[in-house]
Amino acid sequence: MNKDFGENTNMMTITITMEARPAKRRELLQTLHELTDDMRRERGFLDSRIRIHVEDQQALTLVEEWETQDDAHAYMQSRYFRVLKGALKVLTSSATIELSHGRNIRKQHHQKESSCTTNALVCSRRISFTEQRRCLEYMRETV
Repeated sequence: MNKDFGENTNMMTITITMEARPAKRRELLQTLHELTDDMRRERGFLDSRIRIHVEDQQALTLVEEWETQDDAHAYMQSRYFRVLKGALKVLTSSATIELSHGRNIRKQHHQKESSCTTNALVCSRRISFTEQRRCLEYMRETV
């Protein structure tokens, strides 16, 4: 815990920004709701939110917060995450997955930052070089 801000600096945030395919938005939302209900039982799960963008109703953002990096990575190896990735392939025209440390979601959404991108996974510069390499290796193994 960061004593100055009361913030868990070990926390991992997974942000998935997606564009639903036309006529698939309802199915995508239903799938996201079911998966977030299931993920609540996973070790280290803290919170999740689904945001629908006001100006583009097809644009959605799923924000998941995990207690530790290990919890987030265990989830990314789970059946739930595999189902989510399958849904993203079928129900969206584009999707980006971003990993970041700490509870800095507002800043993350409003800041453009240089990122390392491979197969729709964005490794934020906010995470260490080791974590960037780990998430890139993960994507190479799973895509």
